[in-house]
Amino acid sequence: MGSSHGAGLGQGGNGEDADQIALAEMDLCGELMIAAASAGGERLSADLIDEVLRVAGRPQHAPGDRGRTGSGPQ
Repeated sequence: MGSSHGAGLGQGGNGEDADQIALAEMDLCGELMIAAASAGGERLSADLIDEVLRVAGRPQHAPGDRGRTGSGPQ
């Protein structure tokens, strides 16, 4: 019996692509949970989140960009 998992995603990809993306997202969430469990404070800093997610750096917001709000000057 075949599985229809991922059928009709509307993105032109197959279910295996969606599965790989979901697995990568779960891996990143796990990394964040490990970092949060070992952090001393109540929240993770944006810099620590970027480090855990292996983000090179946050881009400067362009005019009209609705990126992060309330984070202060960049």
